[in-house]
Amino acid sequence: MLKSTYTSGEYLIAAFLNAFLLSSLLFSLVFVLSIGKSTMQTSIQNALLPGVAALLLLFLLYLYYPRIQVKKIVEEIDKDLVFALKDLTIQIMSGVTLFEAMRNISNANYGKLSKEFEIVVKDINSGEPQEKALEKMALRTESEFLKRITWQIISVLKSGSSLRNALESITTSVKQHQANQIKTYIQEMNLWTLLYGIIGVAIPSLGITVIVILSSISGIKITEFTFFILLLLCFIAELVIIQYVKVKRPALQTE
Repeated sequence: MLKSTYTSGEYLIAAFLNAFLLSSLLFSLVFVLSIGKSTMQTSIQNALLPGVAALLLLFLLYLYYPRIQVKKIVEEIDKDLVFALKDLTIQIMSGVTLFEAMRNISNANYGKLSKEFEIVVKDINSGEPQEKALEKMALRTESEFLKRITWQIISVLKSGSSLRNALESITTSVKQHQANQIKTYIQEMNLWTLLYGIIGVAIPSLGITVIVILSSISGIKITEFTFFILLLLCFIAELVIIQYVKVKRPALQTE
């Protein structure tokens, strides 16, 4: 579970202040670029829309950021699950006790997953029953697959069933889920690639041409500042798409 040193109220204030600072910088930049070609009032009006839009977008981004961080932690855990489960299964088959196997996993290079098992091992060493320590991990983690694995191990320990069969079954489920993640990501990328091409190529070229034609027909005056704002918005949209694609990319390891 992701822990923070800030309360929810403190985080909201910090998020708003950061968003306000960055949007103020954008407002100032647009204002400076516009002031030499128009009046003070017009320059403020030209800079107000980008500034307010940036404030709202950045504030929403900061509000969503903790959820993104939790998701990344879950992905870091899930990407090592298959290998850790195979390691755990091999050790159990070799006659190693579950506690020793978990301690070996905690000392292995499985990133966040090793950290989770390290906490379990410390709880057991401090005197907690094995089932209780595993239950705490199941309640603590945000990874649905790690929850399922942990609860299944607890059930096996209580019922005396085959731990090896349970681990093999959940390993198959995790591998299938990861394969589905890759398929879904590829399908989504087809749409975002098309959208990126429209924003990065079509709008700056064809869009500007259409605006010029419509302005000559309607008589609406189109200034250089208008083109600058359009290109700036396209650039920001491209950065947003790139970041979104990066966040959505499954954090998986290949066998």
